[in-house]
Amino acid sequence: MPVAGSRRWGERLAELPATAATGGSGARGGLSARLRALRREATRQQLGPHAARVPERYWPNFTAIGGAAEHLCVLQRLIGAPPLDILVVGVFGGRDFWGLHVAGHRVTGFDFAAIPDCRPSVRGNAEAPWPFADARFDVVVLGEILEHLIHDWQALREARRVLRPGGCVVGSVPFLYDENDYHVRIHNPASIRRLLRAAGYEVDAFLERPGLVELRILTPFHHAVALAGFLLTGRSLYPTLARLYARWEWWLGGQGWGTPAAAEADRAGELGGYRPGTSGRARALLPGAQPAGVLERSTLRA
Repeated sequence: MPVAGSRRWGERLAELPATAATGGSGARGGLSARLRALRREATRQQLGPHAARVPERYWPNFTAIGGAAEHLCVLQRLIGAPPLDILVVGVFGGRDFWGLHVAGHRVTGFDFAAIPDCRPSVRGNAEAPWPFADARFDVVVLGEILEHLIHDWQALREARRVLRPGGCVVGSVPFLYDENDYHVRIHNPASIRRLLRAAGYEVDAFLERPGLVELRILTPFHHAVALAGFLLTGRSLYPTLARLYARWEWWLGGQGWGTPAAAEADRAGELGGYRPGTSGRARALLPGAQPAGVLERSTLRA
């Protein structure tokens, strides 16, 4: 039976379109094109009825790793079971918006720019008063947003205002990362905790992702295993692999990678921690940090 299945899917691979591949030509280019087509087919099977609604340019969020599919698994674990009313602040890239939609939540986007293929979305400025009623959402997602905001505390206070009682903020920030000019805040574990307290949150959990899933050698292995499994079984293995990586990072993230070095640097005044003059308490959860020298994402929940 496995032999017959292998033959059938081997024939299927040969039938996939072999258009010229970017950066390749001839047999190599044809194989690359077939593998891309196979990945699209696996993603379509994985998304099921959602494939018709999710724009194809966002599909890699469900199969790529290093801040994509495994990040969504961590995010969903932090948020909890659907359906919940969720506000995703910063829709560009579609990862959190469509990932949570496919998971069964009721998602609204909020972005400075118009994102026509992520609907429903509202256009606005996260550093100004938000155009939403009080207690409108169960969860506010701030994925790689806070490091871009000068008035980051204002955004967190607005998030608290639109949350229902018992709601949470879930987000992510890079630690000790200043390579991009549009990062106006450089955070470490100590500074992000101070910011959350200043905006009226109490940190419930702190996940320091070591970023091992970012290793380049893992990407070809990841796709090879997923696509081989799809050829043999007709079912996408991408979700299974993403959950495996997420559990791996969740466990490693609880071991306290990077926190002592970052805290020591902050105490020495090397990082210039942000100390706004307001304070308060509310439920909050923040995952995310990196070991010294490893720059990666984190995941925050309030």
